[in-house]
Amino acid sequence: MNTYKIYLIFLFIMLLNVFAPQNTVAQCNDTLVKQAIFESGHDAVFLKEYKVKFKKGKANRPVRVAKYSTFLKDSTTYRFNVVNAKEYSGQLILQLYKKDKLLGSTYDLEGLKYNKSFDFECEETDTYQILMSFIEGKAGCAAAILSMVVNDSTNVKETQFPEKLYVGIENPLYIAYIDEPNCSVHVFSNQGTVEGQNGKYTVIPDTIGTIKITAQTIDSTGNIKGEISKEFIVEKMPIPYAGLNGNTGGLIYKSDLLNINELDLHLGNIPNPEKYKIINFTVSNKLLGISGKMSNNCKFTYSQKEVIKGLKEGEQLFIKNIKVKMADNKIIELKPLGFIIY
Repeated sequence: MNTYKIYLIFLFIMLLNVFAPQNTVAQCNDTLVKQAIFESGHDAVFLKEYKVKFKKGKANRPVRVAKYSTFLKDSTTYRFNVVNAKEYSGQLILQLYKKDKLLGSTYDLEGLKYNKSFDFECEETDTYQILMSFIEGKAGCAAAILSMVVNDSTNVKETQFPEKLYVGIENPLYIAYIDEPNCSVHVFSNQGTVEGQNGKYTVIPDTIGTIKITAQTIDSTGNIKGEISKEFIVEKMPIPYAGLNGNTGGLIYKSDLLNINELDLHLGNIPNPEKYKIINFTVSNKLLGISGKMSNNCKFTYSQKEVIKGLKEGEQLFIKNIKVKMADNKIIELKPLGFIIY
């Protein structure tokens, strides 16, 4: 590692240690920190540790949360690793926030999957918030570390896989080529259909798997002067999910919640996102049943805000019956969102 990188890493360590935790928690054994450092990878440089130990949550405070602040620099990739003590049943959830926006988590709320680490590519130099709690308020003891990735190979890995198309829908495809006199461009695939011209095409795959798109330059006599092919992965179209400023569940301040005016829709890389929209959703303090207040679009109504105002710390809020009109005009219901007010 050159002197410049060493200087930058040392500077980051100094800045990160300026920020102390906002609430004091019991200390866990340092062997957990050492294990987290070992598991962080050869391309990660250790910056800071966070240790937390909580007893089981109580009825009036089911989930206890440790809060920290950390300074992160733009154009830098950071990695968060957590290690749980084996003597406890609780699994640590580490969430990275900027104000009320969730940027990363060791718990995938959509897939209900627990992960021991995640990477975060920082795009803006600022102070960020780290929240640490145990799943379902269980007793737990854990350590987490923050590292800086100095040899990230993410881009190389991505280039090893073809891009994705989705079965049964129109996928836009752009092909760049140079016009040659007395020549035409012919684009076709080994499954589904391809339509379009002048570099702009629409591909509709028939089946899940792969599709091979071929573009040929053909002269006036029918001879092929040039050819290029590319293979794409074809998948079932992903189901969109809803969120509040990117947050799909967990702890949330009532004041922050009241400042959010609409439910947002996340489509990932689904083509033609403008064709999808939320047509209604319900706000309630109960997940089951028909209780609650409904909105007939993506925006919160006055009566829904009144429901939120009436909630107390520790109470639950559910956003359910989320209906979305898809690009093909079909209406689907998304999974509900669940929050705990604090």
